[in-house]
Amino acid sequence: MGHPCAAAVFGLAACIVVGCSGGAKYSSQPDAGVATGLSCQEIRLATWYCSDGPCIERNVARGTPSAQAAYQALSACADRSCQIADSYCDCEQECFVDGNCQAETMACVAGITDLFCEQLCH
Repeated sequence: MGHPCAAAVFGLAACIVVGCSGGAKYSSQPDAGVATGLSCQEIRLATWYCSDGPCIERNVARGTPSAQAAYQALSACADRSCQIADSYCDCEQECFVDGNCQAETMACVAGITDLFCEQLCH
């Protein structure tokens, strides 16, 4: 999924956003030690590593209630706009000026730098 360097870039971005101490905040595997209370942006970054629905659901469940709602609204918009699962289409809809999901993206990132778009889509 995505560019071959995306995993390395994401790892660095995740360290910058949340710090790299202790247990992993983002994971594609269940882990009782993984942090909860993720923001919408952190949910987006965490789900980048997911390859199946249960992984996405675990990471969404780690978000705050408002983050989960914002993520679900953004995800639903991208799903309506992208007929197939395609990370490039998600980037077009969520990150580019003419995308259909700009309002949902702005609600998700809540005025901070959008690391998902900056690091994984540009």
